[in-house]
Amino acid sequence: MKQGKFFPFLVCMMLFLGLVVPLIPVGADDIRMVDVFSADEAAAVAVVSYLYRNQTLEVETFSYGGLFYYVPLVLLKIWGWVGAPMAERVMILGMRGVCAL
Repeated sequence: MKQGKFFPFLVCMMLFLGLVVPLIPVGADDIRMVDVFSADEAAAVAVVSYLYRNQTLEVETFSYGGLFYYVPLVLLKIWGWVGAPMAERVMILGMRGVCAL
């Protein structure tokens, strides 16, 4: 791939990340705050929280498909192995980060 064709994509991605990354922590204090802004996001975080707490991969709902829940779950598992505390805020930020990417 020529360097000239890759540069506009890189510029667009940098602009996108520059706009999105500062917005990820907004309103991510707890699940109730998230529910005020987006019921879908709160439900998705609740599903990932359920999967993490119960050590299971059985998702009761597939409204977005399994990959939507499993990718953040894997990242949260890695975060837990590092020994970092698992809080609702971490789950919310993890879900938003994966969605941004």
